[in-house]
Amino acid sequence: MSSRLLIGLDSLAAPRTGIGYYTEHLVSELMASECAYRIEGVFQGRLLDTQEMLALIDQPESIGPSGNPDEGGRNSLKRRLVSGLKPVVRSIPGAYQARQYVRNVRFRRGLGDIENCLYHEPNYIPLEIPCPTVLTVHDMSHLRHPEYHPRERVAYLGKYLPGAVKSARHIITVSEFTRRELCHFFPEAEDKTTAIHLGVDDIFRARGAAETKQMLAEWGLVHGGYIFSAATLEPRKNLAGLVRAYSSLPSALKKAFPLVLAGGEGWKNHELKSLLARQDSKDHRIILTGRLPRSSLATLMSGARLFVYPSFYEGFGLPIAEARASGVPVMTSDRGATKEVAGKDALLIDPEDFGDALQKALDSETRPVEVYRYSWADTARKTAEIYRRALAGKV
Repeated sequence: MSSRLLIGLDSLAAPRTGIGYYTEHLVSELMASECAYRIEGVFQGRLLDTQEMLALIDQPESIGPSGNPDEGGRNSLKRRLVSGLKPVVRSIPGAYQARQYVRNVRFRRGLGDIENCLYHEPNYIPLEIPCPTVLTVHDMSHLRHPEYHPRERVAYLGKYLPGAVKSARHIITVSEFTRRELCHFFPEAEDKTTAIHLGVDDIFRARGAAETKQMLAEWGLVHGGYIFSAATLEPRKNLAGLVRAYSSLPSALKKAFPLVLAGGEGWKNHELKSLLARQDSKDHRIILTGRLPRSSLATLMSGARLFVYPSFYEGFGLPIAEARASGVPVMTSDRGATKEVAGKDALLIDPEDFGDALQKALDSETRPVEVYRYSWADTARKTAEIYRRALAGKV
């Protein structure tokens, strides 16, 4: 009989972000391959069968935290309200712990036989399941830079991650940088931790001006005529630093290259909003698109003159990999995992001060960029090998 593989799917709840896309593509690739496991999803404390998992995966814009499909968009207001409440919930003492407790109780009631079973939690903290567990750790920013997170999240990870690391049969990190970071804080994890890079969705690819023209026109943009950044509006992404760097450019460059910021609401973004409110629209244009469908994001990415990702700290930096797959020049921070992901063609900058570097990049002639694609199939294949070793009792 095939082994039973349980995979945590809570990160697939809308609005879906980086960890959600990782989970989505990992599960999709595993299900599409000749997987040696009987895969079941664990979502909001419930077990999901194959059809339920496919429904959850295939409707990233239509599935809310309840797990119920959006019929004809009737739940769109509900999703917006839930998304808007997330920053409030993050600030409530005990909210993370209470949610974890409820999920554990609900899940144990319907777990059934766990013989020959493996559990993979793609989002840090596993449920309490008495079988071998594999974790994915995406970064250690809650310890390196707690100031970038809601206090409740820092407290939650601080309380539960040490035990999760200790009890895990194996740990996956999304970069070699994060593997080193994890082992710095938890030396006992050294011999049971493997770095496996994320992949890039096929929708991110190089496009010519004719292909992007219609959508860019909706934003008043032209192919190769704007600066682009995609990130959740939170302090770690350093979008305030990008706005300051952009504001320091000569007027002619600002008029020639609008700044386009794509991303959903995060937390602690008061500085960014205050900075944006003080900008003089007569001198330049800064466009906030909000959260976009992946197809629109990919088109905006491929039409940019330059993709800028000045994050202070990243465990991987998926938008960088997406920009590389789109054939767009990348400017990113010289710290964290961004150097590892960005490749030799990237323009590395000090995220504290990069106005001059931004001006130089825009003044220079566009140079050819090698298109490079990280593969989700490779991610899944390497992850499946971790499963095999974990079930065999090998770290």
